[in-house]
Amino acid sequence: MIKTSRKSNTWMQMLFWGGIWLFIPFIASLGNDGRGISSRSIIIFSGVLLMVFINTELLLPRLYFKKKNWIYILAAIAMVLVFVSLIYWEQAPWSEYIYNPERQRKHSSGRGPSTSSRFLFHSMPFLVSLLGSTLVELASFANRKEKESAILQKEKVETEIKFLKSQINPHFLFNSLNNIYTLTLIKSDDAPENLLKLSNMLRYMIYDCNAQKVPLKKELEYIQNFVDLNLLKDSRGLNVKVHLDDRKPDLMIAPMLFIP
Repeated sequence: MIKTSRKSNTWMQMLFWGGIWLFIPFIASLGNDGRGISSRSIIIFSGVLLMVFINTELLLPRLYFKKKNWIYILAAIAMVLVFVSLIYWEQAPWSEYIYNPERQRKHSSGRGPSTSSRFLFHSMPFLVSLLGSTLVELASFANRKEKESAILQKEKVETEIKFLKSQINPHFLFNSLNNIYTLTLIKSDDAPENLLKLSNMLRYMIYDCNAQKVPLKKELEYIQNFVDLNLLKDSRGLNVKVHLDDRKPDLMIAPMLFIP
């Protein structure tokens, strides 16, 4: 979906920047001889279309967005020089549509503007289109990255919630509360201790696990409490033996690492 949107953005930019250089000469010609869109404008329009496409589909994705900024700048400048040189090449088959006879006479007599001034004037449509399409594409790229970041953050939160839910099995929680309630009915001295174990388990998952690392002893304590609460299911006592290596209680590990 994002890729399709980027392709659509490229075509819109091509039509927009190319259309500008059709529209401006068209408006200017209406005040002069009313010839409308000239062949020269169509040639420039085609050149701008191709240049914007190369910029948005090749140079920006492969150079600028991959942190090759200086290479991109040099490539963009070279591209403008090539396009202008080709379009205004006097030996090109399309030169007769670019230069009108009056302009050719001024150029040959030396009364026209200097070469550098002419080149800068000829470069203007391409420079403006290049800078404009680059700025639009950078804004679009930043917007896409922001959306992708929001999606990733949402997925991360959903994953954390699912992971947390997988640790607190509703069936286990219900059984633990029910067993502790039974202990309170028979006034067992084990009721407060087991209620405290369940409380410690919930506190560990909800609060302690927000840290990137936790001491190993907290993880082992959680496992021991989990086993003890499960043992309440059978008053006759289950044949369960647990051995947890606690020789390095202060070793820092990722939370909930051993619970699954």
